[in-house]
Amino acid sequence: ITADGTMGLNEVKMGIPPPAYWVELFAKIAGQAKAEVLLMRGDMTKSAQLLEYGLVHAVVENEGQLLETTTKEVQRWLKSPDSGRAMTKQMMRSELAKKWSEGCAWEAGLGWKAISDPRSVAALTQVLKMLGGGKAKL
Repeated sequence: ITADGTMGLNEVKMGIPPPAYWVELFAKIAGQAKAEVLLMRGDMTKSAQLLEYGLVHAVVENEGQLLETTTKEVQRWLKSPDSGRAMTKQMMRSELAKKWSEGCAWEAGLGWKAISDPRSVAALTQVLKMLGGGKAKL
């Protein structure tokens, strides 16, 4: 991410919950207390804080450095055989992937309920207006 970049799960600001399993992963990485504050407020967090929380691996000064920095990091990872990395990733994330897969219907129902709420519709309409240059296209 660039020094002036931000990132976050800001769905709450529109009246909808972030994906449940992203919430779980966010809390696991950043810590429960930090995740609760950031997610409940729908904050878009600045790059320095993201780095501190472990939500990004590096911060570069400008966009022009992103590709070079990313390429160097990927080359470091590729020094190890694919099978070792793949199996390690599977061990680390299989429980989350299983829960996510099994919870798809539940999460879809939760999302539908949220986006059907009139307050969420109003918030989403405002987002569409902003993205459409002042003209919401529903």
